[in-house]
Amino acid sequence: MKRATLYLTMILAITLCPMLAQAQALLKANIPFEFTAGNQTMSSGVYYVQNALGHVQLLRNPETNATVFVASNALGNPYKIDSSKNVLVFHRYGSGYVLTQIWASGVGHEVQVSKHFRELAKSEKPKETLVAMEVGK
Repeated sequence: MKRATLYLTMILAITLCPMLAQAQALLKANIPFEFTAGNQTMSSGVYYVQNALGHVQLLRNPETNATVFVASNALGNPYKIDSSKNVLVFHRYGSGYVLTQIWASGVGHEVQVSKHFRELAKSEKPKETLVAMEVGK
């Protein structure tokens, strides 16, 4: 049931993306390493990041047209927002990077990671890497 709800949410996000692109802030990040977002491996490069629909975040590389939607949960206290905070948070396991959080205008989203990385996190303490984002065009 959860999987069907996630797929339905993603389909709605794809359908509504053109309208949402006008309403949502578009952030740009230059990610210098290959990484995993959700269950998908993404190459290094420039990515545009935006909230697609509620708890679904969209990352898109305009050069390769690689796109990934990731499910997320809200983070932090909404009453103590640092609106200048625009960063992507990655956890590194060995030589692999996993997107774990997206902070846009001080609002945090914890990205849901695959079961494999949840298991790794139990046995290995990851190193945290931050990538700054700027308002994109």
